[in-house]
Order: sequence, then structure tokens, then C-alpha cells
Amino acid sequence: MKELIDFDNRFNEYMDQWADKLLKEGKKPKEIEELIPDVYAKWAKEAGSYFDGMDARELTQMLGAYMDEEISVPDILTERIVSCPACEDALSAMLKEERSDSDKILLMNLLSDMGSEKPIAEYVRLIRLAQEESEVVDAAAEALKYGGKAAQKAVLEALAEEHDPVIMEKMLYALVYSEPRVGNLSAKLNELMYTADEKAVVAGLMAYYGDAACLPALKQAENDPDIDYLEYTEICDAIESLGGETDRKREFNGDEYYEFVHSGGTEN
Repeated sequence: MKELIDFDNRFNEYMDQWADKLLKEGKKPKEIEELIPDVYAKWAKEAGSYFDGMDARELTQMLGAYMDEEISVPDILTERIVSCPACEDALSAMLKEERSDSDKILLMNLLSDMGSEKPIAEYVRLIRLAQEESEVVDAAAEALKYGGKAAQKAVLEALAEEHDPVIMEKMLYALVYSEPRVGNLSAKLNELMYTADEKAVVAGLMAYYGDAACLPALKQAENDPDIDYLEYTEICDAIESLGGETDRKREFNGDEYYEFVHSGGTEN
């Protein structure tokens, strides 16, 4: 395998020398900034020749080596990988390995950019393992959001048997914001509103989904004694967006955000 080169560091060094030369020639910083995209494109084309002739196995081996050695993965490598369909299987296999969160997110981004359906089951598995918020779980939900009908089918099957609010929230996020629109989600959205701690997030999902069948759960949440003012505001916004009514007269004395808003937006 070829040597691992820190291309990001090389580009930064190149840019420093290039910008310094132009400054000495009398160019203004604004003029130099406008030239950067073209300069990068030219540099990347030349630097990218380092990976010329590599097949899918070699490209993904290089990717794995960069991640293992914790050297910044160069864009000129990931662009080659995304444009090589034969890399799909290897990337999917790497996603199932024991890797850092940042590595997994990178792999998910590459597979999403390729439009791959192969890791859909793994995305669902990662979400179902979630015990708390994490960047990996968020990335899996985001990937499923763009996964089309195949992803929708897999998430719906998992959601049917799921009642954990943390996991349900991620699955419903992936479905509510996906295309084409998924029907019959209101019952699960209502269940989530009754059980979730982050009711403002659920209210946002309901508002985007746009089904008035969510109003009863929203109205109950509006009167929940444990919500804060920010949650109350999001819930009221969702109620109104679905055609419901709320007078917004509830007081939250002692709530920092409520006091700030009702003092005219000035701090005491």
C-alpha cells in the first residue's frame, strides 16, 4: 500500500506559501480569498493523481488506514471512493466494525453520498441500540431520512414494535422528514408525545407532519405541569399550525426564558 500522506496539511502549507507570495505582489486579502476555490480545484486535481490506478480494494484499504492512523482523511480520496460503486460493499462492511464515532459518521456520509441501500439494516440497528443522544445515532437517522422507500419500509417495521421514546424519536424523525410522505404516523407521534422528555422536539415533528390527529396529544402536553416555557411555545406553535387554538395565557414565573421574553427581551 502507498504511503499515507497528510494532504490537508500539505494543502495548508501550499496555501500559506501561495497567499504570502500574492500579498508580497500587492494583492489584497479579499482578492486572494476570491481565488481560493480555483486554486484548490487545481491543487486537488494534481494531488489526486496520487490515487490514480487504484481499484476499489486499494481505495478502501487506504481509507481504513487513514482512519486507523488518525490522519485526516483527504477529500481527494473520499471523492474517488464515492465515484466508485465497487467500494460500496467494503464501506458497508467497515461500518459494522468496531470504530470511533467519527469514523462511523464518515462511512455513513460516504454511503449516503453513493445512494447505497446496503447499510439500511445497520442504520436501524444503530438506532435501536441507542440508550441516549449521540452523533452516531443522529447520523443514522439522517441517512435513513434520505434512504427512500427501502429505508421507510425498514424503519416502519422496526417502529411497529418500538416503545422506547429515545429510539422512537429518531425513527419518527427519519420517517416524518423523508420522501415520499409516509402515512399513518400520527398514532406513534401521539404515543411519543405522551412518553418523551423532549416534548418540544416531538411538537416540531407533529407540526411538520401536519396531521390534525396529533392535536389531542398536543393539547394534553400544553397543560403538562412539568414543561418549561420554551416547550410550551413549541407546543402552542404546533397546535396552531394544525388548525387548533390556544390562548397562550399560561404563566411560567421563575422560568428564565419566560422572564427574559416578558421583560421586553432585556436582562435585569
